[in-house]
Amino acid sequence: MRRPTQRIAVCFLISCLVITASPGGENSQSNKYVKVETAIASADVKAGGKGTILIFFVPVDGIHIYADPPVTMKLEKDRLLSLEGEPDFSTDKESGSVSTSTPVEQRFAVSSKAKPGEHTIKGTIVYYFCSDTEGWCRKFSRPMALKLNIHKP
Repeated sequence: MRRPTQRIAVCFLISCLVITASPGGENSQSNKYVKVETAIASADVKAGGKGTILIFFVPVDGIHIYADPPVTMKLEKDRLLSLEGEPDFSTDKESGSVSTSTPVEQRFAVSSKAKPGEHTIKGTIVYYFCSDTEGWCRKFSRPMALKLNIHKP
């Protein structure tokens, strides 16, 4: 007779953990502390060409983007693009955090075999943000999807 009660208790505990972990968690879609916008510097690129993904961070007052570990980007498995190097960003001279006055830039190369037309580039941006006053930091993963128009070389 205890089994159904134990199952209900376990299900309840798991539900509580999922609900508690979701807001602002690592895989959550939105972050109330940092707004992130992404764009491609030039959405028209030739097959075999190169481009740059721009990442704009807009943190609320009292929050900064941690520079170490740095911002990273990963693309979904796709043979259309390959990332070149690590994201490039400038740091704030006073705090050493990622500067939000300029975008983080991630260079990429388009495959020479890419077919012309509009493509959606999907990936994930991972960054750490910290509270200046409360002393906590959190890792955050944000999905991204960008339109890229590929032309013949």
